[in-house]
Amino acid sequence: MTRISLVPQTLRFWLVSLLLLVVCSCSSKDKVYHKITAEGEAELLRLTLSDPMPLHEKDRVSSPDSLWDAIIVEKGTHATVPTPTEVYIVQAGEAPEGEPVFRGDHLSNISLSWADEETVNVVVYSARSFLEKDTVSISLPDGRIKSIAVNFQITKRK
Repeated sequence: MTRISLVPQTLRFWLVSLLLLVVCSCSSKDKVYHKITAEGEAELLRLTLSDPMPLHEKDRVSSPDSLWDAIIVEKGTHATVPTPTEVYIVQAGEAPEGEPVFRGDHLSNISLSWADEETVNVVVYSARSFLEKDTVSISLPDGRIKSIAVNFQITKRK
């Protein structure tokens, strides 16, 4: 299982936020405070816009021909919101990237299985679903396009 972690960026985000809070609460008009505030604001903006949320791979299921992987990923958040879960279809061994085939939260009991080399099943007991793509097209190294069908079975929708 691959685990992508950005703990140092998260820690840096909170430290910069704390620095801004302390510096902005100072009543001094000294230029040093203004410089620190401007640099802190720039760093906070850079962290917010450029650092992706950490991805935590929960499960990876290979297709019967071992050419494809279906991956369940939890996407970390820096807020008090439900943790989004996503499903990706990628070439075997590749990292999840691009547009997922499924995105939802408040999930209970998600599982993946392959019906055949070209069809993956996503079974979820309950979820609030935001994205369900019934087909994913993947560009192969030789220029061909491979289409994989995705079947969803969600018992209880929130």
